[in-house]
Amino acid sequence: MVARKLTHVERLFIRSGQSARATRLYRRRTLSLVASMIASPTLKRREYLQVKLRLLEIYRTVSSRGHDLEWLEHAYLALEELAGLIREESAPEVLLGLLHEIKGELEG
Repeated sequence: MVARKLTHVERLFIRSGQSARATRLYRRRTLSLVASMIASPTLKRREYLQVKLRLLEIYRTVSSRGHDLEWLEHAYLALEELAGLIREESAPEVLLGLLHEIKGELEG
């Protein structure tokens, strides 16, 4: 995956109080993280099709609802954990379980 993690400086900027610019940065990074997971070699395998579809739903959710800084931070941290599992090539069932939890938290 090619998405890069938020740097320490970016995290400080986000917490600095310039909320509109910080929100845009966080939203871009979150969307980039989801897109890189979708494009990862692991998810190109047939058995991961449902995982890829769930990630597309989350991408749509972040695109349409990603204007709240706290919500974006929560989404980013949860998706970082998922990205680690994808890098480790975890079983599709494990990823789907975590995606179900993440989607529930993001919509709730």
